[in-house]
Amino acid sequence: MAFPTAQHMPPQPHAQPFQPSFPPPAGAYQQPGFMSSNVGPSPAMSAGQSTRGQVVAAAPRTSTPAASHPQASTPKPEAQAKFPPGDRSHLPAEWKPIVAALSASVDQAKKFAAPGQKRMVDDSDRRLSQLFDLMNCDEVKLKDKMKPVFDQLVAHIASRQFPAALQCQAELMTINSDITSHLVGVKHLINVLKTLPQ
Repeated sequence: MAFPTAQHMPPQPHAQPFQPSFPPPAGAYQQPGFMSSNVGPSPAMSAGQSTRGQVVAAAPRTSTPAASHPQASTPKPEAQAKFPPGDRSHLPAEWKPIVAALSASVDQAKKFAAPGQKRMVDDSDRRLSQLFDLMNCDEVKLKDKMKPVFDQLVAHIASRQFPAALQCQAELMTINSDITSHLVGVKHLINVLKTLPQ
């Protein structure tokens, strides 16, 4: 029995790995998370966003002029007296007898006033000292009108006519309201003196 003759098969070459005939796209073999410098930003990325690994330059600041504030007005220095407080060496001649008489009355009140009147005596002394400072600097206004009334006032105090002395004090306040605070000391002094024994 005849068998068919086996056909001779030519040897097959070994299979070769697939090699692409064109270069791979850029970034195909890069590791995840690494961005190549050749790859541009994604089209979906907005113009105002920054990409990882890139530094976006900040917009330059525009300096705005500071708001102008009105300067506070500098307070004017207080006018200084021509002579220091307590100085009596520059008293005008017309004021010397007035200051001497009222000073003597203040000393009398300090010596003989009751303890409960000490505060009133001290207040009178302080106010009259300020009045004497004005007289020493010759800064009492309307001196020609006030001098005759002051003469009557000290005369009434010396004769213990205290109601008449209080009327002179009120008249002085009407003539010159600039020294009202100082003339209150005269009123306190009269009220203390009328309580002292003769």
